[in-house]
Amino acid sequence: MGRPAVPSSRRMLLVGAAIAIAILGSLAHNAIEFGIGSVLVSQNGELPLAFPWIAGFLTWWRIPQARIPAAWFLIALAGLNLIGGGIITVLPLGFLPFEPEQSLTHYLAHLIYGVAQLPVLAVLLREVTGPATAPRQA
Repeated sequence: MGRPAVPSSRRMLLVGAAIAIAILGSLAHNAIEFGIGSVLVSQNGELPLAFPWIAGFLTWWRIPQARIPAAWFLIALAGLNLIGGGIITVLPLGFLPFEPEQSLTHYLAHLIYGVAQLPVLAVLLREVTGPATAPRQA
């Protein structure tokens, strides 16, 4: 079995765009929830939160033998953001260390945050599971 090929420019742009959308979803959430200043001055840790995305993408792109593990890492990160950030933290659950605001604005911020994770899941799950095969005809 040969070494995995370097991803095409189109593939690299597709994965990079999906990751950029995920990061922008987090930024949009924080801008809606805490004001644009929170994004600009990084009070809520935007730069540290972007680091795993960037490191995962660079690993996926530049280290062919680590492409599948890096893809799984990015899938896990998107899944965690979707479930934890997009869904769980919008609900008034007793185990959370805070009580989320129950307003349309809050729901919208979390909807944007959650939906922004979907492109990463769609693009990279396809990569790790392989292309879908057409059903056999009888």
